[in-house]
Amino acid sequence: MGLMSVGGAKQAIQPPVGLQRIIPRYIDFHAAVAQSRAAEFHQLAGDRFAARSHIGQTLGNQLRPRQSGEQLYDIRFHARPCPTPNARPPAIAKTRALYLGLRLAKRGLLPVCSCLADRASVASRNDLSGVCFNNMANGQASLTNSGFGKTMRRDAWWVQPLLTFFGLSAFIGYSTYRAFSGAHFLAIEGGTNYLSPFFSPILYFHPDLAWVTDEVRNAMAAHAWLGTMPAWVPLWVSPSFLILWAPAGFRFTCYYYRGAYYKAFWGDPPNCSVGEPRDSYRGEQRFPLIFQNIHRYFFYVAAVFIFILAYDAFLGMQFSTDSSGKALAAGETQFGLGIGSFVLWGNVLFLGSYTFGCHSFRHLIGGGINLLSKAPVASKCYECVGCLNSRHMLFAWCSLFWVGFTDVYVWMCASGTWTDYRIF
Repeated sequence: MGLMSVGGAKQAIQPPVGLQRIIPRYIDFHAAVAQSRAAEFHQLAGDRFAARSHIGQTLGNQLRPRQSGEQLYDIRFHARPCPTPNARPPAIAKTRALYLGLRLAKRGLLPVCSCLADRASVASRNDLSGVCFNNMANGQASLTNSGFGKTMRRDAWWVQPLLTFFGLSAFIGYSTYRAFSGAHFLAIEGGTNYLSPFFSPILYFHPDLAWVTDEVRNAMAAHAWLGTMPAWVPLWVSPSFLILWAPAGFRFTCYYYRGAYYKAFWGDPPNCSVGEPRDSYRGEQRFPLIFQNIHRYFFYVAAVFIFILAYDAFLGMQFSTDSSGKALAAGETQFGLGIGSFVLWGNVLFLGSYTFGCHSFRHLIGGGINLLSKAPVASKCYECVGCLNSRHMLFAWCSLFWVGFTDVYVWMCASGTWTDYRIF
């Protein structure tokens, strides 16, 4: 348990378990950070570890300008050893302000000092993987010299980016194959009407492909928005080529996916607190990464696709046969449910949760409102979007898996490999 000085009195603070991972050394806060005001440390209580925000404020106070000829900023921390040797003091959380300070150090705007405890010299400012804090009377943040992939982390940090690499690679490979194959994306066997989300909506279609029967051709004509493909279009150009750019662009520019594939494919960085392959940081301000900023516009297109897929799922409950399998009159349909109906609606559910939990949509709902209590409807919508946003990573992977599974299900049913079971 740490001790924080508040107006001359020491109060106990206990950080949540989730913050006790980053720094391998443990120290006990004593007094306050130099030059910080005691009033900033008001009533730190409970398990919420409110000190996190106050640490950020005091770190901001410590970014003091220095004289000409010296480094621009300086950061100092004051600590003392834990008074109870047998007690387990809290780990120091990697706060936003601390991360910003270390980023400044990495870019040469902060001095990188040696630890007073062991006078270990620091030879590099180019990595954040070696952050350490010593139990000392007047400690300073230090960065150790390390290269690409080096870290002080003791967990299996490489598992997450490795799984991300294989997961995204498998999906990209499968979706590319399906786009070029362009076959069996509409299942009509047994009176069903299941359209794969990889090909929805159908703008144009080739009517003379080898796998297309008269029944499938008529069904595709009913789905097509603009009719048949022009004669000069190659046969390998399937309907998915005309629409996959929208959901692919939305995912590729997604805030979560950017952080995921930057680690998995570029190793930039391989994971949090792991050495990076480069010495400079350019952000997303230059070509080609500046195009990542169009994510908010991809959201508008992706939101339209959710309603299109919902309409496809509704059509998936309209059967051209009755429950006994007897064909209805031409143009007539009957409401029913099959396994494919649940598959299509599951796809809408997961994709909708992922799309409408987007950070851009959250900003669109409440980002322009200064006081949400004055707008109760917008406030409630903001809470709902925030609830989805808190599980954005979960819905990102669930929707990615389910949209692929939906295409597989339609493909298998359309090719006659699987038989859809109709419930009623």
